[in-house]
Amino acid sequence: VPLGLGFELHPDMVVVELAGGACITFHLGHAKPADDFTFFIRLLGSMQRQKRKARGEQGPALGPPRGRDDDARSECSVQTATCQQQLNSTPMSSVANDPKEVKKMFKMFTETMRRGRDFYAMRQDGALYDMECALSKGHDEFRMRWDGQKRTIPLRDMLHIRTCVEARKLGLGFPTDERCATLELQTGECITFKFGHVEACERFILCMRILVEQKRPHFASQGF
Repeated sequence: VPLGLGFELHPDMVVVELAGGACITFHLGHAKPADDFTFFIRLLGSMQRQKRKARGEQGPALGPPRGRDDDARSECSVQTATCQQQLNSTPMSSVANDPKEVKKMFKMFTETMRRGRDFYAMRQDGALYDMECALSKGHDEFRMRWDGQKRTIPLRDMLHIRTCVEARKLGLGFPTDERCATLELQTGECITFKFGHVEACERFILCMRILVEQKRPHFASQGF
């Protein structure tokens, strides 16, 4: 990462680059927490930029405009040694840098999913087919219905919700792009959905990750 920090970065480290040029480095202990931290902070920062743009405000000038796949550092950028390129390729523009906005978006997502939504799922040959998906009332089951068939997947059986970049490492057998989200189950099975636009895919990934984390068993250590 060309920031001239004066020390070597490792996959379990995250650098927050502020608009003023200062950098704050965090050591998360493992690469996965570092990637998750980066993912969510970038989501939050990007939505704040979108919110400010909607109000007609301008962020601090930081040089000439850059490509759509860049992080466009108007507030700050967050980087790790392993996922900088992956996350730079996804324009995170669907979540606000405001807990209230995130909570509002999450509530709307769960309410809509309880009623059911039509998604496009991907077959092994990459072809799309219609599938109706819904959450159970308790948000603990993901229900699917297609071509007269039904399937219910407990959220506790979901290992992770993968972006297209992460899904490429799973050997799905078909190409995915930034409009694709993949449910990776504990059994190793994967189910991929393709959305009409990137923002819808990002919202699905974020909200489903929150749900899965909420339903994931957490074990408290017992005292000796």
